[in-house]
Amino acid sequence: MEQQTNEMLLPDGKKGDLGEHKYFSVTVLESKSSEYSEQQSLDQLENVQERQNISKDSDEEVPTYSNLVFNNRPFRLYLASYLITTAGEWLTYVASIELLEQLLGSERSTSRRYVSFIIVCRLVPNFVLIPFGGILADSRDRRRSMIMLDLFGAIAPLFYLLASYYRSIEMIYMVTLSQAIIAAFYEPCRSSILPLMVKEDENMRMATTLTGMAWSVMTQVGSGLGGLIVAEYGISSCFILDSATFIISAICMYMVEGEWDVSEEGQEEQTSWERIEDMCVKGLKYIFNSKFWPLVFLKMTTSLVYGGGDILNVSFAEEDPYSTTAEQSTKLGALFFSIGLGCMLGPLIFEPFTNMGNPRTVLNACVLGFGLQAIGSIGVGYFQPFSFTLLSTIIRAMGSSITWIDSQVLIQTVVTSDMLGRVVAIDYGLALAAEALSAVVAAFLQDRYNVSPREVSMMMGGEAIVFLVLWICYRIFKSDAIFIEAKGEQSESST
Repeated sequence: MEQQTNEMLLPDGKKGDLGEHKYFSVTVLESKSSEYSEQQSLDQLENVQERQNISKDSDEEVPTYSNLVFNNRPFRLYLASYLITTAGEWLTYVASIELLEQLLGSERSTSRRYVSFIIVCRLVPNFVLIPFGGILADSRDRRRSMIMLDLFGAIAPLFYLLASYYRSIEMIYMVTLSQAIIAAFYEPCRSSILPLMVKEDENMRMATTLTGMAWSVMTQVGSGLGGLIVAEYGISSCFILDSATFIISAICMYMVEGEWDVSEEGQEEQTSWERIEDMCVKGLKYIFNSKFWPLVFLKMTTSLVYGGGDILNVSFAEEDPYSTTAEQSTKLGALFFSIGLGCMLGPLIFEPFTNMGNPRTVLNACVLGFGLQAIGSIGVGYFQPFSFTLLSTIIRAMGSSITWIDSQVLIQTVVTSDMLGRVVAIDYGLALAAEALSAVVAAFLQDRYNVSPREVSMMMGGEAIVFLVLWICYRIFKSDAIFIEAKGEQSESST
């Protein structure tokens, strides 16, 4: 007997009957199943909708950003929580770099290498622990997990105060690593609770856009304020404020109320290792047996270009030998502000030129992103005035943001729904590893081989040009087969 069910792919690749969402590449599948399975899925849908306490009247409203924010209380509190914690994380990021610079003292000339280790400590745990974060998100109530991790997150920044008191560089790395471990478990819970809060397709698209905009805006606010607060009130103030933001975030999520648990009884029969193997091993086999596998390297290649940017920003902030420590902190905050501004402007400006009905336009935007990264990186290397450095940084960030976001859209377009979560996890992990590698290389080029930061930026521009040429060739000669394959797989899945 043919049964028609609405299936949604959760972040770790598992399926749940929770409504239709374009962001997770939902498809309506025709599959053979027992009447018991159908009834179980319908019961699960009813329970989730009941937990959300969303009135049926809201479905009849025209989808707008204002309706989404003001009529959906859980999402409103979720967005407030995300805004606050993102700002706090950037406060700590700027302050931890400044603290490291102060502790190095006479060794500041080799600080790039030390700063690169901070970046590695921030990225590597996310790469390694993503599968475990997915297991937590699918086996426990996501809201409660977020609250618990927020409370742990509130404690971690305070240990930077001990690192400052004991003047311990090693302790800075340990605290940064602990924060990254918390984030690795937190991020899957945060990203996977959103589809449970917003059920309409168009509302889900707007919620995803708002979340991305929130990151960009808070990158500007948090990094800009971080530089100013360090200059005016000292480094310790940033760490205390960051701790407070996590407490406020926990309060916001506590106010969401309700149950947000999608775990199934069958999951208890599967061990943790089997879940990790299901996410990683089968995902890799699926990728390399497909024709779309080059798309998985879009994020990775763009990360190789921009990954050394944070290291260079530290160098540019200290480029003037006559500047004071306060001025350097302000400049560093301004550079990070420019990154956030570019990441916000890029997708907004180029959105009218992409069409979800024609995925090739999305791939065109990804390729164009490498061109903007090349222009921005070469501009940073060529133009000496700090104002031109800020402008070029904005252009570079626009390119990296366009490629990052649109590559995610492409993956969702060409990958079948039952494999999307695993492919996204592998895609994201490769990008983080590439970003960490780029940061380390940029640091060693400056510290060990005395390459100037402007020269390193020019190298990044050359790297972007190489990737631009490669992706143009791919777009012209190989990309058509991908969309044909994707269309065929979607047709097969609906029969």
